[in-house]
Amino acid sequence: MTDVLSTDLTTLAEALKSALGHGSTPTPDAPAVDVDPATGWLTLPELTERVLGGEGEITPVPRVGQVRRYHDEIHTVDGALVGRTEGRLEIVAERAADGHAFAVRTEHVRLYGELFVFSGVNDITAEFAGGWVSTPGVGVTGRYLGVSAVRRILMTPTPMVSRVVLSLCP
Repeated sequence: MTDVLSTDLTTLAEALKSALGHGSTPTPDAPAVDVDPATGWLTLPELTERVLGGEGEITPVPRVGQVRRYHDEIHTVDGALVGRTEGRLEIVAERAADGHAFAVRTEHVRLYGELFVFSGVNDITAEFAGGWVSTPGVGVTGRYLGVSAVRRILMTPTPMVSRVVLSLCP
């Protein structure tokens, strides 16, 4: 297997495509992989995340101090289960100028058997209003060890379902 920490972006792209089933033996549950030749970023654009459950509550009008822990499943566009998320949101601030609430989002995401850790601050008011939010992260196991990542989330009209885009950068 190719070392994903290689500085050769073409080699990295091929290694990830192969690991996700886009090599010589594709798997039926592998999502599309887009490669930006200018930046080397690899993007898995067609994932869906479904909330399974959790504890705590973040109300539609979030308040500082609210905390929610959650457990989600990650699926391809065809519905194949490819990962799970364990996460925590805590509302930590409100911007006085417009009332927007901000949350610290920390997530452990297991995708295709490998673990990523994501953590950052999101405008939760914008997320609830239908805006994309992004959280940076890093691969912490196996073939993604040390690979930088960004997880983008968009709530959908379907309750407890979000669109997810995962981008990886060597």
